[in-house]
Amino acid sequence: MSTIVTRAGKGSALTHNEVDANFVNLNTDKIQSGNTVGSLIILSATISGGSITGITDLAVADGGTGASNQNDARTNLGLGTIATQNANNVAITGGSISGITDLAIADGGTGASSATTAFDNLAPTTTKGDLIAFNGTDNVRIAVGSDGQVLTANSATATGLAWQAAGGGFTSGTLMLFQQTAAPTGWTKQTTHDNKALRVVSGSASSGGSVAFTTAFANGSTGATTLTTAQIPSHSHSLSANNADNTGQTPRPGAVRNNASNFTPSTNTEGGGGSHTHSLTLAVQYVDLIIASKD
Repeated sequence: MSTIVTRAGKGSALTHNEVDANFVNLNTDKIQSGNTVGSLIILSATISGGSITGITDLAVADGGTGASNQNDARTNLGLGTIATQNANNVAITGGSISGITDLAIADGGTGASSATTAFDNLAPTTTKGDLIAFNGTDNVRIAVGSDGQVLTANSATATGLAWQAAGGGFTSGTLMLFQQTAAPTGWTKQTTHDNKALRVVSGSASSGGSVAFTTAFANGSTGATTLTTAQIPSHSHSLSANNADNTGQTPRPGAVRNNASNFTPSTNTEGGGGSHTHSLTLAVQYVDLIIASKD
């Protein structure tokens, strides 16, 4: 906009040239009214400060909202109720959010776009074999135990759980039978007893005997035995004989004549006086076991 020189501004009377220049400037910058009462045509203007009132709602195409109130303006601009919420207090009901960067855990998200990765990001586990347990307040990590250990209930720990050696219910030195070659973890194989049978007793546990298991059951027969007279069952043999007399009658075979009227009969000798045996089958089936002591 052109500058108008005034007497007050100059401090002295204006010259003819200054007065003429003021008229030229006023004609150049004037706003002409049209034929319509109350309307102005502004070709180019810059408004700094102040306000404009009493005009038709400025269309969206002209950089306005096409409305004279907030609700209509938001509707015309395609804005929902979220446009009325403060940036530090936004509530979203319904709908969906897509195409955004994964929401960080610090912002209430999971920092992931898949269920597996989200769980991994939120889980407290850090090492292969770790477990998750609740300590009454939070879900926390239980570090993996050592090989052979088992997880047991333990009210003395924060999570109520603790690792301990397998078979932890047995005190050290307890002996048990195992049907395997090597002792399990946490146990030591005992070699004091070998190739022996088991005997169940109601009293004190002990060991005894002198013959190994396989030796005792390797015999296939009894030892050779020769019967003595005392071992032969008591028995007798019946004989029938005729008396011999002076008439020359002959006794039965095997009889020994003593005189004309008496003799002592006997049976023939039999048997060789040798020994005998009895066959036995002792190839019983068995299962090998080991004795192991709890460490």
